Amino acid sequence: MSSILLFNPENDLALAVDRPGYTPPAAAVRLRHAGCLLPMWWAEVGDYILVGDTDSVRRGMELKELYGLPGTPVTHIPPGAHPAPWGWSGYTRRLFIQAGMAEGILPSDSNIQQLRMLSHRRTTIDIHRLLGTPEHLRPVETSSVETAMDTIRRMGRTVIKLPWSSSGRGILYSADIPEPTLKEYIAGIIHRQGSALIEPHFDRIRDFATLYHSDGCQVRYKGLSMFTTDGRGYYSGNIVATQPELEQMLGTDIHPLATKLEQALTSLICPYYRGWLGIDMLLYRDHETRTTLTAPCIEMNLRCTMGVAAMKIASRLPAERRGILLTSTTLPAGAIDLSPATSTPRFILDRP
Repeated sequence: MSSILLFNPENDLALAVDRPGYTPPAAAVRLRHAGCLLPMWWAEVGDYILVGDTDSVRRGMELKELYGLPGTPVTHIPPGAHPAPWGWSGYTRRLFIQAGMAEGILPSDSNIQQLRMLSHRRTTIDIHRLLGTPEHLRPVETSSVETAMDTIRRMGRTVIKLPWSSSGRGILYSADIPEPTLKEYIAGIIHRQGSALIEPHFDRIRDFATLYHSDGCQVRYKGLSMFTTDGRGYYSGNIVATQPELEQMLGTDIHPLATKLEQALTSLICPYYRGWLGIDMLLYRDHETRTTLTAPCIEMNLRCTMGVAAMKIASRLPAERRGILLTSTTLPAGAIDLSPATSTPRFILDRP
């Protein structure tokens, strides 16, 4: 069955707001339009990529010819195509309907709400439980400011997170904020989204992620993703390299943990979700044992990720063209710079 792929990175914003008729910020819409051709890198034979205008179709056909990519860009829904967006929300469902897809092919409103709740950061608590993570290293969810402050005092240096956000946003570091201000921030988080997540602040060495695909019955590990963040923990880029190269850079065998996560994720998200997902992890220094350890689940992204994009780009580019996927202001937001004069492929991801 053919799929119709859609790059809609504003989906995380839609999940957080969860309001009928949601309208994303103009910057987020510009990012979607500018990066609309990104799914061409993971499209399969017979797949289509939904874009917003004929100029994007033209550029997509040039990209298809230049790199031998199998997908075809279109501005309308072809008959029989199966929806495969970057991420699901009520807003995404509306985008497909506006493009001409029959409502019966799309997830129902109740299915969408199920996926929204699975996208809540509390799902990481269930993942840690299934992995057997020691309790003092698991996140804590609370809807009480006082419980949050008690947890912070008990854990020491902590990270406070909104239930729904992405790319390092929606997080606070307790060590950086005076206690009265921190209480106000936590109260605001609880007021907006119902609860806050508190977790240990690890002494970070390297950020990475494991990538999975769900067919609705089973979740399977597909590869490794190495990404960079800025000083605030915001996503800044992905390394475009082969899996053996990434594994060598990481320096630890992640496959046993990835196998455990396959089982945990299958039990949590099947049969509700079909598509790509990623588990953000990090290597950190444990000062008690003076060893390097792995934090097995910092985030779950129940959607496609830039790690998937980097993995697929790496598999379709010659070795001399691989490099790092960078944030930059030198090209229009969302542009993919893969011209012959450019030695490093770059997806220019300006944040909405």
